[in-house]
Amino acid sequence: MKKLLLPLFMVVATAAFESASSAQASDVKMLEKGTSVNLSFGTSKVKLGLNLPSGRFEPILDTQNFTPDDVFSYNASTAAYVCTRGGTQQLLQIYLLRVDSLKWDAYFSLDGELVNIEEGALGGSGVNKASIEFDANGEFVRQIPYILNTVTIHAPRLKQKIEFDFYSSETTSFDAYFEVKNFAVNGCR
Repeated sequence: MKKLLLPLFMVVATAAFESASSAQASDVKMLEKGTSVNLSFGTSKVKLGLNLPSGRFEPILDTQNFTPDDVFSYNASTAAYVCTRGGTQQLLQIYLLRVDSLKWDAYFSLDGELVNIEEGALGGSGVNKASIEFDANGEFVRQIPYILNTVTIHAPRLKQKIEFDFYSSETTSFDAYFEVKNFAVNGCR
């Protein structure tokens, strides 16, 4: 199998080179020395570390009643900017609902438009959501689905998928205030 892949790679690389070299001279633009070039890499991963309060003062909410316009339909939210491949920034908002003593639901929106999560469960506002589960000590157990990807067709202005990772070593559910411990977004160069 390895012997077959190398010649195939060389054929593809040669074809790409020949295709590129057949471009017209007028299609090629030279940069002057000292010219800066800005490259943009669209966001593909968001890492989060949160404390989602477990105390008796944090109400348990019905996920079917969630709507981003009603601050009483979720317990907490946080936001950051993510980037398209073209470098355009979009506001990513994450809404968090305590739905059980050991479980939270997460909804995502980009520039105010709710985003479906692939393989997520159907929740309020007719979108697929993610869930985060904890053990009785408030330690992270899992996120469901395991890999949270946006569904591209439900966020038409976003042409790439974004993976969300609730950092298992940092995300907790202790009897303390809501806290964002880590919110790392790649891309946006």
